[in-house]
Amino acid sequence: MALIAAMVTGVALIALSIYHCYRFAENIAHMLGQTGTSVFLRLSSFIALCIGVQITWNGVSTLLKSLLKG
Repeated sequence: MALIAAMVTGVALIALSIYHCYRFAENIAHMLGQTGTSVFLRLSSFIALCIGVQITWNGVSTLLKSLLKG
């Protein structure tokens, strides 16, 4: 029961944070300006790329380890 409550709480917090991001996106973009928004988009794209590379690396290394063992 505690695990289900924790999962529901986690999903609700993520949904709430996404809502706030969309709700205040225009205000933040106006505050950052065109250059700041461009820098923010480039940095967040780079972070997403790094996460994708890490996920791919973990998957490939696990696959190779399992193939070499068996």
